[in-house]
Amino acid sequence: MSKEKDSLCNKWASLGVAFNIGEGQYLNTNPEQAIIDTIKSGEFPNDKKMFGLMLLWIFEYHDLIHVERLKSYTKKLSPFELALLAAISKKILAKGDFRFKTIVNEAKKAFGKNPPHFKEGDDDLFISRKGVDEDFVEFGIRVAKVKEDDLKKLLKRDHILKNNVWLKNRLIFGSNLRADFITVFTLGLAENAYQAARILNCSLNASYRNWRDIAEARGLGII
Repeated sequence: MSKEKDSLCNKWASLGVAFNIGEGQYLNTNPEQAIIDTIKSGEFPNDKKMFGLMLLWIFEYHDLIHVERLKSYTKKLSPFELALLAAISKKILAKGDFRFKTIVNEAKKAFGKNPPHFKEGDDDLFISRKGVDEDFVEFGIRVAKVKEDDLKKLLKRDHILKNNVWLKNRLIFGSNLRADFITVFTLGLAENAYQAARILNCSLNASYRNWRDIAEARGLGII
């Protein structure tokens, strides 16, 4: 297994995908980084295994994804990567989570009236056997239907929520910036508001405001 794939496995294991990884290697990975890293890994469409696992996780935990934070990564994606994220978002949108429409709209705005047609994809014979994935075709990627992996590949929900601080705080405070600031603060990922802003891809004004409030709460022994 390559170092990059090994790193992806570690990240998804932190979020509850049942990889056979030593407990000491588990990280407090945030979902948005794992999603972006999987999209940028270059595995799709030749190897769809990690995508199937990612879709499985997203379908089960989409409510704990901070969509605005995920959207903030779009400007750093290549056109093909943006198309992948948009197609995935389309699938979540179909599940009834309308927050993901903002990512679909962002992609459509970036591509304009004439979306690209990417050379990456599956051959016609494979597609004829499996059926075409309309969500991906809409964004110029012609592949066979992309499906989520088997539910047994996920650990139990209570185990996941207890062991990943990002998810635990979002469950308590909502999937928003304040919850993520509490996570960054309590995990010691940043020493000041400027560092926190870089980690969370947010404005400095929002960062200073949240950092100040959380520091005050810590001083009072609330968190």
